[in-house]
Amino acid sequence: PPFEETHISTLRLFATVAASILGYTKTFDETRKKNDRLNRIQRLEALGTLGVGIAHDFNNVLTGVIGYLEMAKEELNVEHPAYFGVEGAMKLVDRASGLAKQILSVAGRGSGEKVLFSPGSQLKELVKMARSTFPKNVNIQIDIPKDVPFINADPTQFHQVILNLMVNAKEAMPKGGELMVQVASRDIKEDDLIAHPDLKPGRYVVVSVSDTGRGIPPENIDRIFEPGFTTKDEGTGWGLFTSFSIVKELGGSISVYSEVGIGTTFRVYLPVVEGDPVRREEGGKEASIFTSKGKNLLMVDDEESLLSSAKQLMERLGYRVVAATDGRKAIEIYREHNKKIDAVVLDVMMPGLNGLEVYMAMKQINPDVKVLLVSGHAVNSILDKAISLGAKGFLIKPYTSRELAKAVEEVLVK
Repeated sequence: PPFEETHISTLRLFATVAASILGYTKTFDETRKKNDRLNRIQRLEALGTLGVGIAHDFNNVLTGVIGYLEMAKEELNVEHPAYFGVEGAMKLVDRASGLAKQILSVAGRGSGEKVLFSPGSQLKELVKMARSTFPKNVNIQIDIPKDVPFINADPTQFHQVILNLMVNAKEAMPKGGELMVQVASRDIKEDDLIAHPDLKPGRYVVVSVSDTGRGIPPENIDRIFEPGFTTKDEGTGWGLFTSFSIVKELGGSISVYSEVGIGTTFRVYLPVVEGDPVRREEGGKEASIFTSKGKNLLMVDDEESLLSSAKQLMERLGYRVVAATDGRKAIEIYREHNKKIDAVVLDVMMPGLNGLEVYMAMKQINPDVKVLLVSGHAVNSILDKAISLGAKGFLIKPYTSRELAKAVEEVLVK
């Protein structure tokens, strides 16, 4: 009958509309979650960038102070009343240098060296250490396959990230519970980027740290990676932010899932190095120090006080030094005198032309130019590009005269 057909058509229409509404709601919810995560990531990245900028300028100042203190110390004998003051100042500068390194570590820009390694053995050692130090009522389990793919990272920073997550898991279970460390590999595809907008498609090692603790309240989930945020009475609030920043610098990501009263799982995604990686050779022969006295150096840095002290230090060691406080001047000097300049000590971060641009210009003048890069932090795209183009060495600020002279010597003998 017509009534029944109309009724059926109406039901079909309602079903179609309902399905469309549900589909739209799901898409809207996924988009909102993706945008929220991207906004949180961008906010944390901005804080990390700010920390790097502060540490870079701070290290420039410290390097100049170290230079002048070393020169003052050379002029004083142990009996001089000012000798003790200079010694004390050197110790304070060393402490200040440690603070700068801590800032860089928090921002994921530490001076650690990236090497290729499979994280399985590192994780087994971490679990072994945790079992001997964590309370006995925390039952630690581990699930690591035999052939874990290789990653490119600083092993110390990797250790720091996972240990921090394990300690947090332990503290979330004051009465004991289960702590599980698992490793897997996963292919992230385009469809997965909704849940992981900060990753690129590719293969990743996934390290999961799970606990059966009290869980994280929903209102805190979006804030746990923020610097200074903590729910612990004695916590600093920097642990998870440091872990996030380190992993982000390596091209990875950290995700978290938690239910109050049930537990929490953190997953660390780190990009896999494909192919047959070659392990780093250990115990390389160290170059001799101070054997190339009399060589000509071009030193380039926009910090005049730092440049002045470094120039004087190297001249005292027998080097002949020409200084430039900006990239354009350095290129002019090198164009005119490149046949006489044995090596260039070049700051990476400078206003105007940066270190990479200056290096590329010098390389056009002389493809065999020997350059030692210096910077207030070790990991950035400019440095990586310059090294890939053939820069001979890198030295992180602040440095002592001995460290600078050794680095220059190593560049000269390459």
